[in-house]
Amino acid sequence: MSENTGLVEETAYWLIPLQGRTVTQCQIDYGFTLVFLEPDAPMFTIRIEGKFVLGTDRGKSWLCAREDPTALGPALGLLNQKVESVVAYKNGDLEVTFAYRTNLCVPPDSNYEAWQVTGPGGLLLVSLPGGGLSVWRAR
Repeated sequence: MSENTGLVEETAYWLIPLQGRTVTQCQIDYGFTLVFLEPDAPMFTIRIEGKFVLGTDRGKSWLCAREDPTALGPALGLLNQKVESVVAYKNGDLEVTFAYRTNLCVPPDSNYEAWQVTGPGGLLLVSLPGGGLSVWRAR
């Protein structure tokens, strides 16, 4: 565990300390980025450059991809949502669960880095091309 960030390593995944944090910005450019920037809390970002699935506990789901910005519409509904958990699996998957039972799942891409999480002190987690995860802990 990193004392500075609260990052916790388990056997098959890392728990990223965003529980209770709110999405304060959704950014669209060559990817889709969730920003967590609140007073008295360290800034985190989740940047997605691959395809991802946004789903609800009512069985609705959307495939979102940066190649089609219009498909990102449902993901904009994550603005102001509170996070329940963020899990970065060592196989390269990322799963974000929100308080209203919305899930965002990003699989690894075979050719590119599908997603990355940045945090305080240089914290960086990156999904590797073809699967796997690289972690740079905070200084």
